[in-house]
Amino acid sequence: MVGSGCILPDAWVQMYNAAVNKDIDRIVELQKKYLPLINLLFKEANPAPIKYALWKIGIECGITSLPLLEASDSLRKEIDQELTKLGMI
Repeated sequence: MVGSGCILPDAWVQMYNAAVNKDIDRIVELQKKYLPLINLLFKEANPAPIKYALWKIGIECGITSLPLLEASDSLRKEIDQELTKLGMI
């Protein structure tokens, strides 16, 4: 979950504030909204999916170092679709 905080800091602040205010409905709403992206970020070995998503939203963080591989083409497409759906790209 911490890795997703790099990509979704505002969402995590909103979830924290909802938790402090005991607003369970808001927490559930936010989790439903962002969980598909969070799941994608952990679908392959880290940090590749997170680095790719950061690059897509305009944050340069370098390439994935060997022996790890870059995110697969199919996962990149899924991440692109989810970021687009969320209005982030």
